[in-house]
This record gives sequence, C-alpha cells and structure tokens, in this order.
Amino acid sequence: MNLEKIVGITGQPGLFRVVSSRTNGVVVTDLDGSNTRFMAAKGHQMLLLDVVAIYTDTDTLPLKDILRRMLVQIESTPPPPVKSADADLRAYMTAIMPEHDRDRVHISDIKKLIKWFGILNANNIVTLTDPEPEAAAEEV
Repeated sequence: MNLEKIVGITGQPGLFRVVSSRTNGVVVTDLDGSNTRFMAAKGHQMLLLDVVAIYTDTDTLPLKDILRRMLVQIESTPPPPVKSADADLRAYMTAIMPEHDRDRVHISDIKKLIKWFGILNANNIVTLTDPEPEAAAEEV
C-alpha cells in the first residue's frame, strides 16, 4: 500500500492523488483519475496520508498499519457507518486497535479513519503487502 501521494484537502470531500507540485499549490486528481485540478496552497491545507499516525498508549502507529488491520478484520469486524453512535464507533476502534489512546483519539478521528478506509478500499489502494521496491540501479 503506497500512501505517499495520497492527500486529504481541507474543504474538499474525499481523497486525492498528487500529480505534480508547484510553488503556489499542487495539481491533484481523483483517485479514479477522472478529474484533475489545481489546488492553491493559499486557500487549502493538504495532509499527506503517509505521515498520518494514530496515538497509542505508548507511542503512535502509522495509518498504513491501521488500514491493514481494518482490511484483515473486515469480515469479522466490518466498519460501522460513520453516522453510528459514538459508543459504537469507539467499540469498533477498540476492536481494531485496542491500544489506541482513548483521550487523544477523538470520535471525529475515528469517523475520518472509517471514511478514508472506505475510499481507499473502494479504489483498491488498501493492500496487505507493500509493493516490491524498485530494483536498485547497478553501479558500473
């Protein structure tokens, strides 16, 4: 699973893939590649999913690892709807990640996690393994 070029943008629903960057913003496309547009850095904040982590009782856990846990447990513990009761959302998070810090991981974070998982899973971005790293160039 490669989240390096996947971003969330304030004021815009969904997730986007970064196509290129400029000094005053970025060019992004929908995850399905259907729509490409420019997002000005002045008007929007962008969050790279590759740097997102969830607080645990001892440290943090990268988003990539949490998404894998969600994928592994999707049959036995499917994600609840985002509009579920707070207690149901917290119970789901505890089932997926029992070590999450209940004081610093808010219900809004859990809702965002479930939304992101749905989008990424629908676009076949969530996988159990990382793609093979590119072969290093041989030195001559």
